[in-house]
Amino acid sequence: MPSSSRTGSTPDSSDADAIRFGIRLQRLISVGYPEGTKRYTDVEIAASVGVSAQYVANLRNGKSLPRLEKAVRLAAFFRLDSWDYFVKPDDDPVVLAVERRVRALNAQRSGQPPAAAEAAEADTLDVAELWTHLKNNRDVQRIASRATQLTPEGLAAVLGVVDQILGSTTPTPEPSDDS
Repeated sequence: MPSSSRTGSTPDSSDADAIRFGIRLQRLISVGYPEGTKRYTDVEIAASVGVSAQYVANLRNGKSLPRLEKAVRLAAFFRLDSWDYFVKPDDDPVVLAVERRVRALNAQRSGQPPAAAEAAEADTLDVAELWTHLKNNRDVQRIASRATQLTPEGLAAVLGVVDQILGSTTPTPEPSDDS
């Protein structure tokens, strides 16, 4: 259950929960969920939910977990049926349904035909398998959480550095929109 304090639970567990919450919140913000027409600012979300913009930033960056009341308000802001999307495992039907909608919004935003979202969904099993292996790697989660703050140019630079470190002779392959 979401909580504003990480005390009382195991550090790895609560850190992973906060990171999951932050990644999913950032995904909803980045596509302007549920309509895909506008990306929300921390200030807009904070005003609607009744918290500070800094608190929203901390949630988005995986540094905090909200109490249940705030998680419910966030879910309502994004017109989710429940706050389960933020906390359930990747293979939960609620999470999968929201992620399908996010992929469709990404396809719509990039001008791709609706079939592109369906094709992206076909790749979901491979991505889900990858995330299953990575979700318990705390360092990868911390990097991913911080990467949500980067510009496209910053992300490209980071990928270049990773490729250099790994000694890769081929560029990093393009992931699907849900990775």
